[in-house]
Amino acid sequence: MTSQFLSRDPNATASEKLCKEVQEGFSAYRTTQQRDKLPLVSVLWEKYQEHLTIDTVLRPIVRGCQQLIDEHTSGNNHFDALTHFYKEIRVLHKPDAEPHERIDLSFVLAWLAFHRARLRGLTLSRDDIGHHNEWLRKCYNLGDRRATHFFALFGLNRDAEMLLLVFNEQGKVRDFFYSEVAPGSVYLPRVAGWFLRRYDLDPAFALLRTLTPGESRTDTILRHRLGCNFWRRNWKAFLFTSLLLFFVAAAALLELSARWPASVIWTSQQLHVPWGGNPWKDLPFVQTRCFLVYFIGSGILFLTVFRAIVAWLWRKQLFDNIRQLLPRLAAGVLVGYLPLMTTSDLWKWLLRMPTIAAGLLALMMLVVSLGYLYVEARSAVIDGELPDIMRKELWIRVSRVFLVGLSETLLIGFVLSEFFGQTVVLSLRDDLENIPVIAVTGWVGYIFPKVVLFYAPFALFFGILVQLIWDEKTVAQPL
Repeated sequence: MTSQFLSRDPNATASEKLCKEVQEGFSAYRTTQQRDKLPLVSVLWEKYQEHLTIDTVLRPIVRGCQQLIDEHTSGNNHFDALTHFYKEIRVLHKPDAEPHERIDLSFVLAWLAFHRARLRGLTLSRDDIGHHNEWLRKCYNLGDRRATHFFALFGLNRDAEMLLLVFNEQGKVRDFFYSEVAPGSVYLPRVAGWFLRRYDLDPAFALLRTLTPGESRTDTILRHRLGCNFWRRNWKAFLFTSLLLFFVAAAALLELSARWPASVIWTSQQLHVPWGGNPWKDLPFVQTRCFLVYFIGSGILFLTVFRAIVAWLWRKQLFDNIRQLLPRLAAGVLVGYLPLMTTSDLWKWLLRMPTIAAGLLALMMLVVSLGYLYVEARSAVIDGELPDIMRKELWIRVSRVFLVGLSETLLIGFVLSEFFGQTVVLSLRDDLENIPVIAVTGWVGYIFPKVVLFYAPFALFFGILVQLIWDEKTVAQPL
């Protein structure tokens, strides 16, 4: 009867029977906690090898082991179960056999060996260091097609595996990465770059902090895991970007300030750069304002940057911390700004454009930029079909990079506006005679809020586009 049943669709039916048999074995083990209830891999392979490949036979076993790993607690240790499967699979591992008999199970064995050691409690013994190092190299190597095939076939999450490799259950960097007897310290900058490439900023920044002299590596804690709440992970970037946008939007609306009373936010008197005189005395359409929030905010930012420079000089802080600013994205934004800020025709086009139309166009650029970042991030992390937790995780990561990029775009816009704005507007005196232009007094020049507000989305989009054309690396990767 079995042969007749298998003859209809032998592969599909054999796979179903295999999955059912494996599930029953795992269920019996959970009930009795006896290792002899677990399925024997060698027996299953001998039974189903005529209809299934070795990978298909191992797939339900690996998924069952993953469930045991997820269930691991101090009182529910499945080390013996993983040891059982490790020994069983190692018997079938024949990488040096003849081609028709060769079975390479090195990825499954490396995965099981590391998690066996982790459930038992990773130490700095030679065996544990070897297992840790082998599985780290396999997960880290994004160019190995065998690794991509392994994660896609068995439905494992490479990002989750890397987090377990680098951080312990308390969120601290594992001893493997800073012990003198382990080779992990060599990997730290590279692993940080690995997380940056996949837009995972939290573990990347945690690792970069461990590279700072004077910082205790054991005190660095990763507080967020995969799929963690968006606001818990991104509230700082969101708040900083919101404050910048509020400032620029409020400054851009100064043309309505004649209807509003003067306040501590801005003063309506004509104030100019002390060493620049009044360059607008012959241009009555240019109205100047002193925006106190700009001086206060930029002063605090300058002191923060100055403090960071002094700290670097005093402590000889490594340049790896510069990676936290996403310099590749900032460089792309700077390149995107240059044609916008230095071309008078583009200034004339923007200053003559109705505010609503400019706002809609800027919003469209922001949406396109966010969409591209998501597509790029998805292509960087894809190892098969994305589970729901990774889809949520991707939006969290992309939003973080997007907010950082938008903040850097606005800050760069302030600086470039101060240096180029006055020269460009003076060259357009004949074209802007009947158009009111608001200029805010800056430190070395004048800021044109409408230009900064509506150029920022374009600069961000052009910066991402330039990065796409010139380089195949993601915008979050280090230079």
